[in-house]
Amino acid sequence: MNKLILVLSYLIACLILNLIMCDNCYQINSRQLPYYKLVKFNARSNQLILSRKMVQNVNECRNFATTKKALAFNYGIENDDHELNIGIQNKRRRTRRMCQALECPEIHNFTTLVKDKNYKYYSTYPSTIPIGSNFTLACIPKAGIFVFSSNNLNYSQAQTACQKINASLAHIISEERTNGVAKYILPNTPTFVGLSNRNDEKIWKNEFGVVSHLNKIDIKIELKKF
Repeated sequence: MNKLILVLSYLIACLILNLIMCDNCYQINSRQLPYYKLVKFNARSNQLILSRKMVQNVNECRNFATTKKALAFNYGIENDDHELNIGIQNKRRRTRRMCQALECPEIHNFTTLVKDKNYKYYSTYPSTIPIGSNFTLACIPKAGIFVFSSNNLNYSQAQTACQKINASLAHIISEERTNGVAKYILPNTPTFVGLSNRNDEKIWKNEFGVVSHLNKIDIKIELKKF
């Protein structure tokens, strides 16, 4: 009977711990809803389109872009010409509102932006990001814009370097981040992330909540959005 009670107590404790972990994950995700700002009128970005959809208004487009984890989107009006009577060539013009969820935003001074009077461009990032000559910009789809540095810094110095460009050490809490960042990391390279493991805890924490245990990852900086 004592063994049974111990097993049940252990299972209940595990259940409570899992509920706490899930609640923390929910808090992390709920704080990461993107803010899309209107950046450019009469223009659209030629960045890769994740998905597109006909919508009723710009708010529906924002919601659609959020579900696709888009870092930017184009919203515009397109015209369809439908022939009503082939004999007399009468035509009726019908408009539709199009939403294009984009994989990456314009971060190099609108180099892939094109003029289009029927469109507006929205982004979670500004069009130019001053980072200095010692850093490299990289867009990780569905995750964000990251800055990679090869400078030989300790953890405190890396944090300070981030703060100077209005950024923070990146944390890894999603598959997109883990896989995306890994592509830019050289093998056997000591690295820093924005996680802490205080008081000998068995879990790693960031400023939003709790994440699982991770291995060493490269020094990288995640730029803050609008």
